[in-house]
Amino acid sequence: WLGFTCCLLLSTTLLYAAEREVRFAFHQAPVVLRYDAAMPLPLPLRVEEIALQAAYQQLTQRPYQRFRDDLEAAATQLQLNDWLYAQLLQQALAQVYNQPEASPMVQLNTYFFLAQRGYDVRLTYRDKTLGVNAYTLDQLYEVATIQSDGRPYANVSYRNQPYNRGQAFYLLDHRPMPEGRTFSFLMRAWPTFVAQAQERTIAFNWGGDTYELPVRYATGIASLMNDYPLVDEYWYLDAPLSDALTESLLPQLTQLLKGRSQAEQVSMLAAFSRSGFTYKEDGAVFGKNKPMVADELFYYPYSDCEDRSALFFALVKRLLRLPMAVIAYDDHITIGVAIEGFQGDAIRHEGKTYFFCDPTGPNTSDKIGAVPNGYSGKPFSVMGVYEGEF
Repeated sequence: WLGFTCCLLLSTTLLYAAEREVRFAFHQAPVVLRYDAAMPLPLPLRVEEIALQAAYQQLTQRPYQRFRDDLEAAATQLQLNDWLYAQLLQQALAQVYNQPEASPMVQLNTYFFLAQRGYDVRLTYRDKTLGVNAYTLDQLYEVATIQSDGRPYANVSYRNQPYNRGQAFYLLDHRPMPEGRTFSFLMRAWPTFVAQAQERTIAFNWGGDTYELPVRYATGIASLMNDYPLVDEYWYLDAPLSDALTESLLPQLTQLLKGRSQAEQVSMLAAFSRSGFTYKEDGAVFGKNKPMVADELFYYPYSDCEDRSALFFALVKRLLRLPMAVIAYDDHITIGVAIEGFQGDAIRHEGKTYFFCDPTGPNTSDKIGAVPNGYSGKPFSVMGVYEGEF
């Protein structure tokens, strides 16, 4: 019995010692992940074709399930999309290996775990640097992409790579998930770590009266978007409102819109986006193009036409559900709305009539149904449409 007890204690001790954990903050959210002590590969890693393929094969034989399961649980709890999942993964692996996120070992493991999750990924390398590239159909800006086997792959580790996009690299002759799923940078729901809210009062003018609305917005969204890849412009308009803004602003606007005609309702929402915020172009504020989602207008002191369009689009979609077209000029974005029984300047697109309802200005006007000042007769394109709900 004594021998059995000693063996049991020894087995328990070894089992406990085999499990390790990492603790870190991901966008201020505390994360704890367990992993088996035998999971990490020994350092260093040679950045060569044969060595990389051999190391990948070794990873498939390592006990990685506990780490993967904890990672999935954390991603589900935080409501992460694909891009944020990849960032969480790289940050966690940097802790596991005690290496920078840009290190070859962290990037090889990122490649491995993304493949294990089912994405079609490819690995590029140059000198001592690896790049993880995921098959995506998203329209991206400032993110290097490659073409392989007729598929576009975006570099999901580009923030950690010291070499420039124009430099040559090698593509590893290895494709673990050739029929894997697409990787998306878009967010259909906000992660939980942006939930902290702040209050601000918005004053706007409509019909000769001034209305003041105290609202709450998610402050964490601005921080998240400040370090987020630039994606398809239409997504910024179609991005969800935060719970804080939904619960504070929408009920107040619903009350103000009650009993009014469609044209009056659209006019009021246009007036809200025009006069409730101070206009200034991105270049003067940020020194670069900075598209915003709706919540960001309440965070920053200034906004421009594409930002106002994002807010107006979100409000019409959530409150009125009227069909809309996003109208893009070379240097201006505006919104057209399908309004029943209305007369005014409009465009025809795919069988619908959309009346100009510019969310930017003039800031002293609540008039709708007019081409934006200075844009009459200029060429435009329709960036996207919202079909409406009836």
